[in-house]
Amino acid sequence: MVKISNNNDDEENISESLNIEEELVEEKPDDIENKLEVEIKSDTDSSGIFEEETPGRKSVFIGAWGERGFMDAANNNEEFQDHLRECFKKFGLNYDGEISAYKESKEKKTDIVVNVGETSIGTNIKTTTTRSNLGVDKRWLEVWKEKLSIPETIYDIMKDGILRKAREGKPGKFILEEDREIIENFFIAKKEEIVRDLLTKNEENLDVMVINDAQKKKYYLYKMDDFINFLDDNMSDNTTLSNIGYPWLGDFIKMQRKSGDGNRKEYPKTDYRHPSNMIQFKITPVQCAEYIEKNNLLKSHIIDYKL
Repeated sequence: MVKISNNNDDEENISESLNIEEELVEEKPDDIENKLEVEIKSDTDSSGIFEEETPGRKSVFIGAWGERGFMDAANNNEEFQDHLRECFKKFGLNYDGEISAYKESKEKKTDIVVNVGETSIGTNIKTTTTRSNLGVDKRWLEVWKEKLSIPETIYDIMKDGILRKAREGKPGKFILEEDREIIENFFIAKKEEIVRDLLTKNEENLDVMVINDAQKKKYYLYKMDDFINFLDDNMSDNTTLSNIGYPWLGDFIKMQRKSGDGNRKEYPKTDYRHPSNMIQFKITPVQCAEYIEKNNLLKSHIIDYKL
């Protein structure tokens, strides 16, 4: 077991700080387990017509804590470096050379870059403290409209749904019954494109997905292309809408109106420009990793650690 030093953070204080549980969200019918909502980074439009949000302190703390521990271990812990070499060799990546790591720009999907000799290997790290939904992306619908070439008809249906949820709250339907089929078909057609952009934005050298189960103190590492292909396969014949019309892309990814955001804002939440009206995607990373391992679906490398 690797001893992780996280800038001399006190283990008891960290454990208390990471004991974060928020409001329950709607389940996919017959879904696997209880999922709790934890918010992370914001990806906002920069056009100026929308109001920007400030990411929550708790969520930022969790993400930064997980990334810092991984980076510090990659820089300073020889046992952890040996694990990384073994993992990279298994994934067909360069594993020969001195190892160092640094934090990438917060605007990128790449979190920590691990240098091995002259090779840079990017990692995307999802840290969770519960068996929870974890936000992976927040953008305005207009950004997705351009990215996915969303037709006007579908764009109008989704925008109407956002505003209906803003007005009616929890009971409100995001997608009405008469529109379910066209929305399901759209997400089925775009599922692989959506997931690849959610996790990588096509950034170069983003080669490794890291799921950090901070409760069990385990890192699950997967080759990014393998991980995306797994999610794409899981979505086949398994992309549907929940009872209130939120798209589920397979068992592990959900799209919804962001909602929340208790900060005081310039616009009311019923105004489309309020940041609670962004589109948010969430993933259940721990359940995903455990499912992969239970069924031996992908090459992986698991690192047990202690604080």
